Amino acid sequence: MAFALLFLGMMLILGAACFGSTRSKLSALIPASSLGVLLFVGLVDLSPVRPALRAVKEIRPGMTEIEVRAVVARHFPPTGRFRQPSTGPTSDGVMYYVLDPSGGRYNASLIHVRFRNGKCESAEFQPD
Repeated sequence: MAFALLFLGMMLILGAACFGSTRSKLSALIPASSLGVLLFVGLVDLSPVRPALRAVKEIRPGMTEIEVRAVVARHFPPTGRFRQPSTGPTSDGVMYYVLDPSGGRYNASLIHVRFRNGKCESAEFQPD
């Protein structure tokens, strides 16, 4: 966030300098386009990592396996932009979601959920 604000501030200063020297309204395009780029990058998920991180934040200790699966499914809908992560049955109290097993880019990125006595104990994202 700090980088985004610094970048936007620099673009505003650059736009003001351009406007001061040319008095052209086109110089307003510099900060406006920078703001557009920042909004696009901040609001659009460009990879399955962001939805995975949101899912991990939403998973709480004490949730059942069904509740955890529902959280992940909500962040990776069947008709969504990214494939649904693959998972197998819970074994030894651990369940893994592989973000994209068919693609090479995110096939090692995991959502790791640990259960004890049928309840979620912890959830974490493990990047590639």
